[in-house]
Amino acid sequence: MKLQETEVRKRVDGALQSIGMYDYREKAVHFLSYGQKKRVSIADILVMNPEVIVFDEPTSSLDPKHSRQIVDIFDSINEKGITVILSTHDVELAYSWSDYIFVMRDGEVVKEGTPYEIFSDDKLISECYLQKPLILEIFQNLISSGKIKFQESVPRNKKELLEIINSN
Repeated sequence: MKLQETEVRKRVDGALQSIGMYDYREKAVHFLSYGQKKRVSIADILVMNPEVIVFDEPTSSLDPKHSRQIVDIFDSINEKGITVILSTHDVELAYSWSDYIFVMRDGEVVKEGTPYEIFSDDKLISECYLQKPLILEIFQNLISSGKIKFQESVPRNKKELLEIINSN
């Protein structure tokens, strides 16, 4: 990128701080955990000040704690105005985090829409070998069984679902 060394160091330090890895800046990458390596890879990209970042299965092989850390990083990246695109088979992540989803089958886009539009389409879910996200499945079951009334806002995560349950 033909940047001055001082600018490179400033960007690297800023990127490492933004992903919570600044304290590891002197540690050799091969001594880092898998989750830490993923975060450093994200910092590598952030140094270049991109407008868009594409991640392929970003939380695969991570435990829930480290998956949450990665999602928190996506939130902070997004707040900076950077578009985050995820390619994932993790329907729970896609449903809870995405603003808009493209479903692909055999290399073709078969449907696009909001998370609710996508995951409420039972035919699509079946044809594309997906699963309904657990939060949505529980929510729809509670409505169909009459245990709660239909809500304008559909829950996207456990916290939102519990708020709806507790308010009924």
